[in-house]
Amino acid sequence: MNFLWVGAAVAGPVFGEASEEMLLDLDGNWPRAFPETERGGFVMFSAGGGDFKLTHANSSLTADHYDDRLLTGRKDLKDHDIRPCPDGTWLHVATGDTKGDHDSAWVWRYNSDFTILSHATYAEASTDGSNFVDVPVVCGPEFQGFAYAYPPSGMPARFAEIGSTAEADRIIDLEHAPFPTGSSLINDRDGTLWILGGYTEEGQPARKFVNAQYDAGWTSGDHWVLTVAKEGYEAYWPQATIRVGNFFIVAHMLRDTASDWTQQEGNLALTAFDAETWTQVDQVQLSANVAPNGGMQPFVVYDGKDGLVALYSKQLKNYAFRIQLQPEVLSGGEDTAVEDTGDSGETGADTASDTAEPADSDGSAPIDTGEADPECGCATPGPSGPPAAAFAWLLARRARRARTLT
Repeated sequence: MNFLWVGAAVAGPVFGEASEEMLLDLDGNWPRAFPETERGGFVMFSAGGGDFKLTHANSSLTADHYDDRLLTGRKDLKDHDIRPCPDGTWLHVATGDTKGDHDSAWVWRYNSDFTILSHATYAEASTDGSNFVDVPVVCGPEFQGFAYAYPPSGMPARFAEIGSTAEADRIIDLEHAPFPTGSSLINDRDGTLWILGGYTEEGQPARKFVNAQYDAGWTSGDHWVLTVAKEGYEAYWPQATIRVGNFFIVAHMLRDTASDWTQQEGNLALTAFDAETWTQVDQVQLSANVAPNGGMQPFVVYDGKDGLVALYSKQLKNYAFRIQLQPEVLSGGEDTAVEDTGDSGETGADTASDTAEPADSDGSAPIDTGEADPECGCATPGPSGPPAAAFAWLLARRARRARTLT
């Protein structure tokens, strides 16, 4: 499958040209893809028939169906997330309905050839108030596990640390965390964990994200409330957060609130944030769906070369975009080593303002730090002025300020 670079109307400081929407030979939903260094292509996943399917593809995302297989042998799975681990293995968590709505969760660890190493039932027909909807997974050097909603704790997120046997070694209530449904986790380079999720003020569209940081001892650090979408739009389901160079890139859904969309469907978007200042730097809406029918289950990964692959599902079909990154993103400083498996980098999230401030101590006060421009469907400028000026502003700011983790 060849892809055509169509080019954004105005290239931003992070995102360059983007391809047209590509239909993948990958039915179902929950599309996920990761570079496969050994074969030079991608390993891809999708949900269907109550299981999770493995497919291989070449560098153009054309499925070659080498070693296609169903991974778990189950037929009752609903939501999925999977991440590669530093030792070459994989961590997969899936959820489903046993007696109630999303009351069950199961865990698998696979080797590099996707043979099951271990499997465990985390919860089945749970009655303790847990809700396993769209759970995010992380498998980094310091943190391996998944987060899920647990309203009885009053926080209301929990993290399950998953050991080598796929059993939970420990369960932690996450202070200041966003509601974990449809969120993303990422293991920071400095050994901390970030969780990034949606934030909705009562009676208002979901224009904001919340992120929260934890050290290895689970002490809560920075947490921020960040405006992502402008008035009349909502941003939601930030289900993948990766780091590329000095930027954190989030895949999420974006839609206008005036249209009558089907359920939670919308358009696929990427938003880039400066890793030091939590400032929103760039945003691009990739798809051009028109209500009522849109897509869901967003994802993004670095392709290992000079760009990104973003995926989402729509009407039980899976689609992808290739997005070029600006050269400065890949060579923007001494710590610009590109790392991008989706689980062992950092996150970042902010807005198009000069600075971002942390939330109040209770994690509830919004910090309205500016507005992105999802309406244009193109990469937008940074804090002020054209892309080049925005990028220079970021480099200068980074030189002046090192983020202190508390």
